Amino acid sequence: MATAKLLIVDDNAIVRQMIACLARELGMSVIEAASVDAARAWLASGDVDVLLCDGDLGAGLSGVEFIVSDTMQMPATIVLMSGNPKPNGLQEGIRYLCKPFTIRQLEIELLP
Repeated sequence: MATAKLLIVDDNAIVRQMIACLARELGMSVIEAASVDAARAWLASGDVDVLLCDGDLGAGLSGVEFIVSDTMQMPATIVLMSGNPKPNGLQEGIRYLCKPFTIRQLEIELLP
């Protein structure tokens, strides 16, 4: 079975690196993006299986706005993570992960 490639989009380096470490422990290949522009470049490559996106990407852009308004090809599995309650009107099929979370909760949302 091929290793799933995870793209983590979070402007907070510490959070992004911690999640990357946990995902690697789960056997995933990890790409880290500190900005929407970097994330778009990876998404354009078509080489992403799972997108894990923070709810607040800085610069006034929410993760929901990025996910629903971006024109790039999105992977089949999209997970929005946030320390806030699940947003109303979250598109069907987008998973939600509330911070703080355990490695088991991360595993449930990221892996099939």
